[in-house]
Amino acid sequence: MEKWITRFCAALCAGGGLGLFWVAGVVSTLLLQGASPAPQAGNPASGGEMKILAVAILSGAAVSWASLHMLALADRQNSPRFYRAARLAYFILVAATVAFGASWASGRFVPG
Repeated sequence: MEKWITRFCAALCAGGGLGLFWVAGVVSTLLLQGASPAPQAGNPASGGEMKILAVAILSGAAVSWASLHMLALADRQNSPRFYRAARLAYFILVAATVAFGASWASGRFVPG
C-alpha cells in the first residue's frame, strides 16, 4: 500500500513537471516567433520574459527530479526494471510535452 501511495505522489509531481515544461515550450516558441513586446529592436526578449522561461525550465527540472526520486524510493530496490522503464518513459514524455507546447503556441500565434 505504501508503494502505491508513493507512486501516486510521484505521478502527481510528474504531472506538475510536465505542465511546467509545456509552459517552457509555449514561452520559447512565442519568443522565437517575435510575440514578445521587447523594449529594443535588437533584443529578442526582455528580462522578464527570460525569467519566465528560466523559472519554467528550472522549476520543471526540480519537480521532475523530485518525482523521479519518489519513484526511486518506491521501486528502485524491488523492481529496477520498472523504475528504469518509468524513468525513460518520463524523459520521453518531457520531450513530447515541450514539443506539444511549442506546436500549440505556433498554431495559435499569428505574426503581424
